[in-house]
Amino acid sequence: MCIPVEEVTSVKYLGIIFDQSSTWDRHLMHISKKLRSVTCTLYNLKRYVPHRIRRTILYALGYSVLRYGVTIFGGCSATWKARINRILKSAARNVLYESHTGPLSDDDVYKFPSFQSIYLETIITSHYRTHE
Repeated sequence: MCIPVEEVTSVKYLGIIFDQSSTWDRHLMHISKKLRSVTCTLYNLKRYVPHRIRRTILYALGYSVLRYGVTIFGGCSATWKARINRILKSAARNVLYESHTGPLSDDDVYKFPSFQSIYLETIITSHYRTHE
């Protein structure tokens, strides 16, 4: 006698959440939550920790989460890309914060990678690695 397989709406496999409709909503919600957590941490540290260390924290805890599997879910909707970019922009502002200077310019914030630039960099890098 066979045991019936339970149907589920999503499954987590190797750290990536695959959903029934392949919209990546569940996985991108998970990434957004992690990035917001990093942004909050950077906000709390911005007065006490030097710029260099805050930048390292963003790259280690934020961009690594986004970079993992981006070749799979990088073709998500523009809405999700905009949401992720807003969170990344907020995190970048917390990294660049200096209490003795005036407001930050968008030019400074845009020096940090966006969702699309990480996706393209990963695709191009993997292409050249496989064709060497």
